[in-house]
Amino acid sequence: MLASAQDFQCSSKPAADTTHLIDISTDVGPIPYKPDFWAADGAILYYLSVTGLRAVVQKFQEALEKNTPLPRDFATLPISHSQVAGVLNALNIHWSNEPPNRCSDRIVAIEAMRGALGFNPALRLVEITEKALSDGPIGDPHNDRLNRLWRLEEQIDKHRIEEWTQVDGNDDGVGVSIPTIQSQHVTGSLVSMRYADEPGWHLGVVKRVGIDKDGCSRLGLRTFHGSPKIVQINLSEQPVQLAEAGKSFQAIAFDNGNKQILIPTGTYVESLKMSLTLNSTMRHVYLTRLIEAGPDFELVEYDDE
Repeated sequence: MLASAQDFQCSSKPAADTTHLIDISTDVGPIPYKPDFWAADGAILYYLSVTGLRAVVQKFQEALEKNTPLPRDFATLPISHSQVAGVLNALNIHWSNEPPNRCSDRIVAIEAMRGALGFNPALRLVEITEKALSDGPIGDPHNDRLNRLWRLEEQIDKHRIEEWTQVDGNDDGVGVSIPTIQSQHVTGSLVSMRYADEPGWHLGVVKRVGIDKDGCSRLGLRTFHGSPKIVQINLSEQPVQLAEAGKSFQAIAFDNGNKQILIPTGTYVESLKMSLTLNSTMRHVYLTRLIEAGPDFELVEYDDE
């Protein structure tokens, strides 16, 4: 729908209003345009401008916020109102002219990290963290747990875990340097991260993808507060869109008591009832709000029945 809009511009040469470029010889998505961009041999570059589209998306976003009817092109798409809102929010962030507002400036902090993207890898990494931390220490508790976690991570597909470097951070997020931008490095993706000397994975969301002035690939991550915990979900009812799926599955909660969980995409239905088992304790809850959605996850809020 966006590509067919009259305001979308794509050409083989940069123009005064070029905002992004894409190398279609690779599987990497568009990146912000810089006049001094260095292209590898064999690159096939196209130059894009989303200036006009940005105004269109902002108009759609205002319609959502004011609860007015969606434009016809969006209203006829085979996705829910909440998914439309998630798409528009992701586009607004990705096409923003300015970095996202931060509660505090990020402080330079260089630390080795490991990272992974996606909901299923997050489930696996949280699960092995719990296993590494639950086994009793033999000598030094910190080193014993860290070594156990390293051994468990070695059993995971090597393509799932990447070696990153944190370059700055604050209480709400971090900036990381990555080897190269690939197709999975997408704004809105769920991200798992672990400092090399800490025995525990933490979760967040990719908020910005780009290349800095030195040509280094960077991700801007917003981090979730609290340590992630595996929870078992059993649905009390079967929504229409989940008719082919099972009624029992794993999700991720946090130990900060904020009543938020990460569930597979397409699960959320307002007031959906379910039982939630965390630390061997079962609670009967219902979903109240979709907070954020990505390619394969939904962050939702719940309340007790």
